[in-house]
Amino acid sequence: MIAKAVVDWRWFAPVCGLLAAVGYTATNICLRSVTHVDASYVAFVRSVPTLVFVLPLVLMRVPRGQSLIAPRWYVIGLLVAGIFTQMFGNVLFQWSLGVIGLALSVPLIFGSMIIGSALIGSWILHEPINRATIGAIAILLIAVTVLAVGARNGVESIRVEGSLWNAGGLWGWTTLAVIGNMVSGFAYAALATVMRRGMKAGMSTEMTLLLLSVVGIVSLGTWSFWWVGPSYMLNLSKGVYATMLAAGALNALSFYCLATALQHLKVVYVYIINASQVAMASLAGVLVFAEPVTAYLLTGISLTALGLLLPAYSSLKGAGEKASATSSETQSASETHTASETHTASETHTASETIS
Repeated sequence: MIAKAVVDWRWFAPVCGLLAAVGYTATNICLRSVTHVDASYVAFVRSVPTLVFVLPLVLMRVPRGQSLIAPRWYVIGLLVAGIFTQMFGNVLFQWSLGVIGLALSVPLIFGSMIIGSALIGSWILHEPINRATIGAIAILLIAVTVLAVGARNGVESIRVEGSLWNAGGLWGWTTLAVIGNMVSGFAYAALATVMRRGMKAGMSTEMTLLLLSVVGIVSLGTWSFWWVGPSYMLNLSKGVYATMLAAGALNALSFYCLATALQHLKVVYVYIINASQVAMASLAGVLVFAEPVTAYLLTGISLTALGLLLPAYSSLKGAGEKASATSSETQSASETHTASETHTASETHTASETIS
């Protein structure tokens, strides 16, 4: 009889979280490599591997009788949020990579996404904002401001010629790219909120990804066909297509690694691991694409990391204090129980002596 392999999730789950962070960084490196391609077309092509990856998983759920679709209003909300995120999340982020680079874009979008998640979660899901989150938002706002100033003063535009935005000059480019990053972060935060509500109502992860990929392919494919035309699509090299498809495949695999980690680890631990993307993306921007290292960049990255880790530290500290309090209560109860037993035994022994 063959023994079944036992997975030690204490080790494997953190590895999945780290692989997700590395995979997302690799995705962004691929996207940064094709900033010369129309941003909406890049976002369209990167949606294709997700559809190919997730469709068999959805079909596997059907014979098992597992739930696929949530109530209609959640599906409609997901479709609307998906279209909004494709246009104002993926496309804007891809475009900004070609203006201010990878090292600045990722910290900016992470900071904006966390701020947006806290505000939208409080407004729509009525989730409380604790003091650690308020402190993190304040730090991230400072980080975003520092990075924005650094982008305007210390970054040379990567792609200026032949663009619709050229009339604004360098100042206009960097300002628009910073705003675009912030809008992208809020778009991703809004999508995450809608996804959470849909999944709580019965929407499967696989079906959520399937709908989002179909939305991306239909909306961005239609727009790209009208905006750049078939001739533009046919003139791109095989290497460019390979890079865009690799970005989509890495993004889909990273999402599943992240989902696996979340199933077996506390959110706070996954949150800490995922924050390493900021450092990895900034390092990749400097080493791979020779993006400039400035005091603004270093300060902004440090503040972003601090803002991302503050709620995690607060949660860990609170969990430790709670565990300590529980242990103290258990010990106190044990001592009380022991004292009671001793007292009862003493009384019994005394009564026994009296009877004798």
